Amino acid sequence: MTQEDINTDLAPWKPTPTPIPAEWQTYLEELVLKTKGPHYIAGMLYDRQGTFSLLREWGLPWQVVVAGGLLFHEEKELRNIAADERRQFIAHMHNARRYIDCIEDEDLLTLLSQPCDDLGALLVAVAAYYVSLKGLSQRKNRRPFNQRELSRIESIGTTLIHITKKFNLWLFKREVEDLNLQLRDPVQYVSIKDELQKILQRDKEKLEEFCHAAAKVLQQTAQIPVSVTYSPCGVEGFSRRQQAKQTTATSQKNQLTGFDLVIFDVIVPLVKDCYSIFGALNQLGYSDQLTEHIAHPKLNGSSYLSIGLILEQKPYLYNLPWLSQNTYIAQLQVATFVMNAVTRYGCLYPNCYQLYTAGPLQESENSSLKEVLNGQNGNIYTSITESLKQGRAQEVANVSIDAPIVVYDKRLRPFPMPKGATVLDFAYAYDENLTGYVSGFVNDREVPLFRKLHTDDIVDIKTSNTPQAHEYWVERKYVTTSRALNAIQKQRFYEHNGYRLLRQKLEYYRYRLTEDELSQEVYDFVKRHHLGTVSAYLKQFDEKADRRYTPDWAAEQIMQQIKERNEQVVGDGPKWVVRLDPLAADEHIYYLPKSFCNVCQPTYPRDGNIVGWMGSPRTYT
Repeated sequence: MTQEDINTDLAPWKPTPTPIPAEWQTYLEELVLKTKGPHYIAGMLYDRQGTFSLLREWGLPWQVVVAGGLLFHEEKELRNIAADERRQFIAHMHNARRYIDCIEDEDLLTLLSQPCDDLGALLVAVAAYYVSLKGLSQRKNRRPFNQRELSRIESIGTTLIHITKKFNLWLFKREVEDLNLQLRDPVQYVSIKDELQKILQRDKEKLEEFCHAAAKVLQQTAQIPVSVTYSPCGVEGFSRRQQAKQTTATSQKNQLTGFDLVIFDVIVPLVKDCYSIFGALNQLGYSDQLTEHIAHPKLNGSSYLSIGLILEQKPYLYNLPWLSQNTYIAQLQVATFVMNAVTRYGCLYPNCYQLYTAGPLQESENSSLKEVLNGQNGNIYTSITESLKQGRAQEVANVSIDAPIVVYDKRLRPFPMPKGATVLDFAYAYDENLTGYVSGFVNDREVPLFRKLHTDDIVDIKTSNTPQAHEYWVERKYVTTSRALNAIQKQRFYEHNGYRLLRQKLEYYRYRLTEDELSQEVYDFVKRHHLGTVSAYLKQFDEKADRRYTPDWAAEQIMQQIKERNEQVVGDGPKWVVRLDPLAADEHIYYLPKSFCNVCQPTYPRDGNIVGWMGSPRTYT
């Protein structure tokens, strides 16, 4: 790409509505009058005009848009069309009907396969279903859906989300998520939407002031054109942010602000400018987190430099006095014009659509690092091309009808997963011997372990040695795969057996601990003696094992650590001392195991046991 090809207009790209030839517009109107019989999608009458308008709004080739309008017409009705055009329309129509059946049957293996047989037809099917679901949300009959209807709606909605993720339709994905929530729970949807709009309206002036101030500072610092705009999250996205915030919100200051609900798009002319801007952004605050997807874009072409910035009223932002009144964290995505367009609209961007349908572009060929840095495309087309090659298909050759969703770890290694698989299912697919505290991250965001995975998600699992209760993982359906269920069952067996043996030994020595106390003591003991993880240690637990793995030795060490901790707590406080009464030391002497509480302590010189005499009232001396 030459310098003359660089787009100097940095406003975010939007699809241009497709112009339809006048003769075809007239022909479609005539055919509508001849349409026979109703056709239904998702339980609603097929909305030809709504589907046609959405496809046109997406800026797809006019042949695809017209095929969407002709979707359920018979071939004989098209006999007046030229042969070449008729064959093209009929191919799109037949494939679109096939994809509609696949969406109905949740056939993700066909819908998500790469390369796609007919991307235009797939988008026709997606548009038809989305418009039908939208019609359901606007129906005059407000009768609540029954369980069967809700299950079907959720199935269709989830399938549409998988497709939007695969082809990087990020903005459209948010619309599908919101529509799903609206159909599942209209009352909750309206409530959340009202609250979202209220917060955005309240902080609108601050958001706009920050965009203006940030653009000015960045332009002056980097000496390049810079555009800063913001995109609000959807209703479903707002709901997720609320749930995440509830885990940390301890005061009014921790409540959501408009900055928590938007992403700031920072658009620059060239790839190399993305890195220059990163340095300039640090003048506005402190970097909270950084995600680099420019050198290594996602497989669907999404490419940007993401920064979480804790804003401060530094000299550069002196004209924003409200920054000192609260803590504001701005999430910024730095990209070029092309990278921003592909990240937001994916396959709808003309070059991307051509790449999916007509083969490699000249821009997707290998370029030198200098050419990449001095261009707008970065590695987005190279990444998409690589994902479409046969090598990628062979890499995931083990994908079956039972595991049609392919997600990736941080190193972009593929993991086929079944429909409905969760983050915790992936964790056990990644490592069956999972132990300790588990946390999951999807696409660089921390998520609950029960979060369902979508195709092309990048999943990262982090563990620590901190204890974590997992008894409810099965009951609350945190896991759904047989592999995860078997791993948890095996882990529970070893832990249950180990804890049972330990509890017996400790109770023999009069140490009665609750489940939580015992769990904490075992964790402290394993950590203190460098025995690995609790699960791995208990797995080797046996009466006949090496001494360090016997219940006797473990119980002895746990009692010792309890004694040491109690001594630290009591310190130099007063102590009662039990002394042996020689007059009472007859045949009724009992030697009791140690059970020191640091209030009673033995002073018997030979073996240190507490010695007591049981009298007739069964009392101890």
